[in-house]
Amino acid sequence: MESMNVLSKEVYNMYLQTAANIISYVDDEQQKKVLNNLTDMVKRSCMLDTKLQRSCEILDSYSAQQNDPGEEAEILDCEETLQKFKNEIAGINTSVSKHKRFLDFKHQLGVFLDAQPKSNASIEDDDLVVTQKEINVIDPITKKRMVDPVTNTICGHVYERTSIQALLKNNSRTKCPVAGCANKHWISPDHLQTDILTKNYLEKNFE
Repeated sequence: MESMNVLSKEVYNMYLQTAANIISYVDDEQQKKVLNNLTDMVKRSCMLDTKLQRSCEILDSYSAQQNDPGEEAEILDCEETLQKFKNEIAGINTSVSKHKRFLDFKHQLGVFLDAQPKSNASIEDDDLVVTQKEINVIDPITKKRMVDPVTNTICGHVYERTSIQALLKNNSRTKCPVAGCANKHWISPDHLQTDILTKNYLEKNFE
């Protein structure tokens, strides 16, 4: 299951990068349509993710209940169990209304669009350039410029990946290190996602 979660995060980051590229290089007339298509693709991916994970949970529960009742009874039980398994799989709710990755994607898409220049009359490499005041490139932990920024999806603060990972390795019960942050939850690696907007800004302005 953990390997699936790693893959899911990698795919999610590719979707975010694609969204950022669409906003950078696709003109206004086509942008909304292309972003809607991408959002539908993310939605379908999250639905499949939900079904796959729930299917594995159901399969695990049946495996845990398995016993050795004898050859004849085993055949009858297998047929009945298989049918029950099929029914449970068919009845899985694949709604993504509370799917974390889908909600995160929609939030990040909104952030990208908010950072979009008001006019897209000329589409060039610097179309998504935002002032340094609007995008903070300084890691709150090391006070150095970030290279591989990640967002805490709970509070929205951004850190350098290596520095926040070092904090978590030293103390798993670590809260957001940004002064005044209202987030009272311990930081989990699952809360950290590549910050595509900041990463793109760094690549364009500090190569």
